[in-house]
Amino acid sequence: MTTMSRSCWVLLAAAAVTVAGCSGAREVAVEGEVVDSTGGALQGVVVVQFHDLKGEGDEAEQALVHTKVLDGVGAFDETIELEGDRVLVRAIRDVNLDGACTDGEPWGEAEAAVEETDLVEGLRIELASAPCPKE
Repeated sequence: MTTMSRSCWVLLAAAAVTVAGCSGAREVAVEGEVVDSTGGALQGVVVVQFHDLKGEGDEAEQALVHTKVLDGVGAFDETIELEGDRVLVRAIRDVNLDGACTDGEPWGEAEAAVEETDLVEGLRIELASAPCPKE
């Protein structure tokens, strides 16, 4: 490998590290639980989706940043990358195993502010029968 070629690779690697380091994202620990208020009549895994929220109110930009699959309802504890100051966590009883909310599948969501310690705790998401959220 020539000196010029090595220099190019070093510069490309440095540029990649710089771009990754400037994203503004930070690691946030998100803890909570999913409960089933439908009586548990439907079986299936629970898909938990973590959305980064940037901006305020209905104009907030929402981006799916992480997904976790649980064997059923219960506690979750996940560390995710967020840029915004709020997180939306959505849980879906995924009966047909397609990874998304399908009409008839119970789902619920909770939104919370990220604390200064990069922690969100105490989320409680109740699964209920309702029309699927619009993406």
